Amino acid sequence: MIGMPNEAWLRGAIAPASKTLLVGMAIALGMVAAMSPALGVDTKRIEGEYKLGPFLSMNTVTPVDKTDHVLVQFVRSDRMTSGNPDFNFDCTLSEQDDQTSGGGRHHGISNCLHKSGDRAYYSFEGFHKVDAKPGGGWEANFEGAMRWLGGTGKFQKLVGTCSYKGRITPEVGGSASWQCEMEY
Repeated sequence: MIGMPNEAWLRGAIAPASKTLLVGMAIALGMVAAMSPALGVDTKRIEGEYKLGPFLSMNTVTPVDKTDHVLVQFVRSDRMTSGNPDFNFDCTLSEQDDQTSGGGRHHGISNCLHKSGDRAYYSFEGFHKVDAKPGGGWEANFEGAMRWLGGTGKFQKLVGTCSYKGRITPEVGGSASWQCEMEY
């Protein structure tokens, strides 16, 4: 075939070049990792609590595909706290849930306001399960992942990922714990 190199050419030209390229890439990555603190890149591990607040609006739709299928869209006012003063926020969260047989997926975005006036934004997605309790009560357990999307002021370059896990009951309300690794 035209343009196909022979085995000798591959051994003689490609193999040494590939080795040189791989060694060069490894050295470059090592240098970037070593220089990160000098460049101001500082990954922080922060954990805290998330208190679910009141609903500001809610819409529910019951599609006709299954009798127990429910789609819910809502906006809620929440509070995020941690031991790090930079990560204590009042958040307005917009969420969409798709639920069948008491369980399903949820996803959304949040706009968080810091007391300084700076804002931070994140997206999230996860799974939830609602269990019926004797006497008509219920409990919902949920977990998922968040991704910081930047913000304003000191959060303009905020990036990172988080995990969260929480519980909601009608008697107590809802809360979640979260753990993040982020840079800002």
